[in-house]
Order: sequence, then structure tokens, then C-alpha cells
Amino acid sequence: MKSKIAAAIVKKPYKFLDQQINWYPGHMRKATNQIEDQIGRTNLFMEIIDARAPVSTHNASLETIIPKRVKQLIIMNKADLAHKETTQRFLDYYKQKGVAALALNAKGDAGGQHLLKELRRLATPHFRSLGSWLMIAGIPNVGKSTIVNTLRKSSKAVAGRTKSAKVGPTPGVTRGLSGFKVSVNPLLYLIDTPGVMPTKVESNEVGYKLLLCGCVKEGIVDNFYLCDYLLHCFNERKMKEYMKLYDMSRTENLYDVVEAIQKKHKTKNVSDACDLMFKNFREGKLGKITFDEAPKE
Repeated sequence: MKSKIAAAIVKKPYKFLDQQINWYPGHMRKATNQIEDQIGRTNLFMEIIDARAPVSTHNASLETIIPKRVKQLIIMNKADLAHKETTQRFLDYYKQKGVAALALNAKGDAGGQHLLKELRRLATPHFRSLGSWLMIAGIPNVGKSTIVNTLRKSSKAVAGRTKSAKVGPTPGVTRGLSGFKVSVNPLLYLIDTPGVMPTKVESNEVGYKLLLCGCVKEGIVDNFYLCDYLLHCFNERKMKEYMKLYDMSRTENLYDVVEAIQKKHKTKNVSDACDLMFKNFREGKLGKITFDEAPKE
């Protein structure tokens, strides 16, 4: 599956900066070792990926440490921000491969109930009194802790009884393993893990996608260059929502967009205009986009 997924990243005619994009601080190495130590006691392994970049946000190195007896579930989170038809193509691909997968908006009202129903189906305990152990993992800032909290709130017997998982807008909030009860009937426990990156980002294209999705520490690449690539992706897909949002009649390059933003929002400089465009993208105001293409059989 790894080779198929790697091949699905379509190379675009876009000139990226000649800059290596990697982020693998010491706590990630420690977390990887902890995951490997604890995964043997689990019944179900859940990998959370960002539905806007399902290929790029998949950590293939985690596949090598999952015991064969442990079931797997791929959760495409933030599906509300992704292109709906492309998300469905990924779900169809996973189904063809025999991999359980679902698309989710963890912050949505129905997200927790939908996932909890699937977990109860996949992780029914062999002994009801002992329950089942689940593990949730993925790269930083794909929504793992948000999903943990959503699950607990969705289970009325659990909600409000124990602490919540820490969440935040920047990657790397969770630093150690934590355990939570997420269901009473059946009895399900969940191990929340820190976000773990691959030791090496495959390419600058993947790195830009990770930066756009907020999975890598900000500041590695200036927002101007990220917005330039984002604009390239929008134009390539003929997505013109940004023109309506910024009252534009034409566009040739990012400077046209920056000029329109400065005119409408009175931003002081190019950096502020790019920051606002970046913020609007994260909020979904520039349209639903998926940066990766689903693998083809």
C-alpha cells in the first residue's frame, strides 16, 4: 500500500524553494518508542490523517510497527474542508484494499457519534469486563486530541467524568501518551499519542502541503511562498472563490491577490496580506480543496 500511496502524489509544474523541510524534535523519537512499546496491548489502531492531504499526512513508518493481529482504521479528519468527491475516491480506494476508513469532521455535532458507532463495531471486547484498548496516532495537528474529546462527549456515561485531552492550533501540543475511557457499553479505552512525523519529509511538495495543513511548525517557509503555492493549487483546479472573497475581477499572480487584500482589508504590507489569506484558507473561506489525488488501480 505504501508504494501505491507514494505514487499518488502528482508532481506539479511548480518551482519550490530549494529548502529542506523537516521537523523531527526529540520528543517525537521518544513518542515513537512509546507507541511501539504499547501498541501490542491494543485491539485497534487508528491513524488520523487530514482529508485535505490524505497521502501527505499519512505516516507510512507507523505501518511497520503495527502487529498483524491489531485491526486498523483510517480516519480522514477535517473532511468538511476537503473536496467531497476526492474524499469519496480515497474511501473507495481504502475499501478496495480492505482497509477500514471513514471521513469525519471531529468538530461537527454528529462526528463523535458516527465514530463511536464504528469503534463499537470494530473493537468489540472479547471479555466485556476487561474491555478493549484502542490507540490513536498520526502526525501533528491532524485532530487526534479533538477526536478524543469528541468521543468522550459523545459517550454520555463518560462525558465530564475525567480530564480532556489538550488541543491547540499549533502542532506538538500533546507530548506524552495518555489513556482515556471513551465508552462504557462496550467498555473501550483509548490511548492518545503525540503527533509523530516521519524522520524525513519525502519532498518539498509534501512539505508545503504539511505546512498548509498546519502539521509542521510554522516559520520554516515564509507565508508568502506558501500562499503562492496555494494560489497555484486553486488556479490549477479552477477554484476562484478567492476572487469573489477579495473583490477581484482578474488575477495573474499572488501580487494581484495581495493588492486586492490590501485594498479591501487595509492591510499594511505584503506579509499581513499573506497572513490573512492563509487564515482564510484554514477557515475554509477559499473553498474546499484536496491537495493529493487518490491512487488509481
